[in-house]
Amino acid sequence: MPLGPTWSRILQRYGGPILYLVGLFGWVVVVPLFGDATAAWAAAHSIAAGPLYDWFLLAHAVGLVATGYLIDRWPRTALSLARLVPVVDAILSLLMLAAAPAVLPLLFAAMGIVTALGMTAWGRWYATSVETVWLGQTFALAAAGIAVFHFAFGYLVAYVPVDTLLLWALLPLGLALLGASAVGTESVPVPRQRVALPARGRLRAAARFGLFICCFSVVAGLSDRFFVTVPISPYVHDFLRMAPYIVGVLVSGVLADRRGLLSAMVAGAGLLATAFLIGAWSENMLPAVVGTVFNGLAFGLLEPAPWLLLAAMARPRSAGRWFGWGLNLNVVPIFIGAAVAMPLSHVGPTQLGLMATVFTLLAVLILYGARDPLAMLHQGPAGEREEVSPVESLERRFGAVLTERELEVGRLAVGGVSNREIAEKLYLSENTVKTHLKSVFRKTGCANRNELFRSLVGDAATLDARGLHKGR
Repeated sequence: MPLGPTWSRILQRYGGPILYLVGLFGWVVVVPLFGDATAAWAAAHSIAAGPLYDWFLLAHAVGLVATGYLIDRWPRTALSLARLVPVVDAILSLLMLAAAPAVLPLLFAAMGIVTALGMTAWGRWYATSVETVWLGQTFALAAAGIAVFHFAFGYLVAYVPVDTLLLWALLPLGLALLGASAVGTESVPVPRQRVALPARGRLRAAARFGLFICCFSVVAGLSDRFFVTVPISPYVHDFLRMAPYIVGVLVSGVLADRRGLLSAMVAGAGLLATAFLIGAWSENMLPAVVGTVFNGLAFGLLEPAPWLLLAAMARPRSAGRWFGWGLNLNVVPIFIGAAVAMPLSHVGPTQLGLMATVFTLLAVLILYGARDPLAMLHQGPAGEREEVSPVESLERRFGAVLTERELEVGRLAVGGVSNREIAEKLYLSENTVKTHLKSVFRKTGCANRNELFRSLVGDAATLDARGLHKGR
């Protein structure tokens, strides 16, 4: 399936939620989380920015767990509040301009808690509303958008007055607000074959992948200490990490949708270990540059792993809790890795690089022999053929050739909905529904609903149970 049309269709269907994550996380990376805007503004006012970031991270970690439970317990209320997250974060950012230094830690802690609600709301939407075959690419497009925004803002810092940086940083929150309505609603879960493991086996698989994510997240904290010393200009340095990262995250999304989690995760871990070995081998410029490029590519390949793992393992009624606890697999280890790197300031790049390599190789060993939950989601348990719903099979096989309206009509038709009911649901006339169905049959090479159903699931015995005799 061509990549361009697939990505275009994903953006058409999920553009709002993708925009929400790009805007919200774009604000996070330029203001409360090691942000360029906060760093420059704090330096201009003789304020130490480091402790402010720590306040945000710690409050965010607690907030992820708390808001995850809130979303599962009172979904309508929590999701309605999630729509307001960009507005509240904008207000907190503006308060920074007038707040006394002693109040700033409280503002950053409030940012961490409020932003956590937005993240868990997006995670719940992602786990329940995105088609299985598009999980990887949907997150990859959002992550690439965040990276582009972060890189662009890094250039903006050099050209705008320091006092206006925080005002410029409100732009991504405006983007998030545009997509907030798509995330802040309780959607109907898509039909999805869940990972068919017993509870103990499912938790064991989640624990193994969780340990892997913890290990490479610790390495992420060490990376900021290790690769920041490359002897080139900051803008070139950012480009050398960001461009390969974008390539890596897009490739990872495609691999995840076609082959599962393991291929991209193992490739990313191997590249990460190679990056540190190259950087540790010599302090000359060329090895350092190559190591920086490999580091960015590796983290691009690894970035979707936590989100995809959680989407594969979570159930609709507990998706908030899964994402609340699961996203801490990134937040807490990165905080630990950055904290570990600080007292190691006296350690040379060779020793630090070898230490990070050990963590990376340990992560690979943890995955040895693990069952890929995303591949099982695609293929069914124990490598058997997945018993997908006809709706999802229609998406997989014909999503690139059918229009959006044809897909809407086709989903309902293969689900056993009559022409009259389809017309009522979609506010169309029955003649229009028949016209769309004829187009669906023509493009799929089928003569009627029964034949279309057989081509999707290959089991004629289930036709009557699904009521497909309706509206022939």
